[in-house]
Amino acid sequence: MAFVKPSSVAGSGEFLKGAEHVNDVAILFEPKSIRKDVKHKHNNVEKVRDELKADVTFFRTMADLQDGKPSKVAKGMVITYGMVIGTLEAALPGTPDGGEAGGQVVGVLRKIPTANGSGYVIRDAEEEVFDAVVEYYDRREGAIAEAVADAPDFD
Repeated sequence: MAFVKPSSVAGSGEFLKGAEHVNDVAILFEPKSIRKDVKHKHNNVEKVRDELKADVTFFRTMADLQDGKPSKVAKGMVITYGMVIGTLEAALPGTPDGGEAGGQVVGVLRKIPTANGSGYVIRDAEEEVFDAVVEYYDRREGAIAEAVADAPDFD
């Protein structure tokens, strides 16, 4: 039997705020799920949108990244930007591309002009930054695997 905390199912309830992260050196997105056609109301206008939940690790500075210490980690962050969702949806586990992508996306967040004004997108991080995030991820996952291997066996 698996035990779950309500917070792990509900997520952080925190929404990605693009303006706060456009200058970050790198962002590691680990998409977990997507809800399509979710009704929401903004400025008394009701619309539908997709909402993607992801664990997101932010590195604001190169020093944070080199030290392997994220500036912020958000579990179950809600992402509503259409172009960002388009990129992350392909990496969702269980999708045709998700298995190939491994379920992780490393990039930077940028605001670009669009036909309707502007919007946020994920762009490639510089190669050395990308490699440093992959090293961070590998170390983190290795530490988790080691902790699990060292945990007592309750069988």
